[in-house]
Amino acid sequence: MIRAMKRTISAGLLLALLLVFAVPAFAASCSVTLSSATVALDESFSISVGVSQPAAYAEIRLSYDMTYLEYVSGGFSGGGGAVVLDYEYEGAGAGTAGFSVSFRALKPGSTVIRVSSCMILDGSGEEYNVSTGSSTVTIAAPSSDATLR
Repeated sequence: MIRAMKRTISAGLLLALLLVFAVPAFAASCSVTLSSATVALDESFSISVGVSQPAAYAEIRLSYDMTYLEYVSGGFSGGGGAVVLDYEYEGAGAGTAGFSVSFRALKPGSTVIRVSSCMILDGSGEEYNVSTGSSTVTIAAPSSDATLR
């Protein structure tokens, strides 16, 4: 009788442990958005990069085509077709991560600035499940109606 009771208790504990560890943990979701722009050739402009949820830490890497765009400023570092954006909330918890990155338009046409990688942590240090967007930059050709004098 005691042996049967020990088996029942052991089986119950084993089942409880299996249920606890078998339940998948679901990460919270957030998104990274980038603004788009229409600019003139040789014009400097900025795009906004936003994170939809409060963050304790964010590292976002952008990629761009160097034949169309030249990195000017914004973020932790940039150039060579890549920009690194870095955010760390000061204190406990999380805050709003937002960035502005400036470029100069080098040649007419259309190009895309993409999020090549990112890691965003919430106020508890848990990593968000992140969806990312991209930015389309349209660079207008110079007007062809100029007349020579």
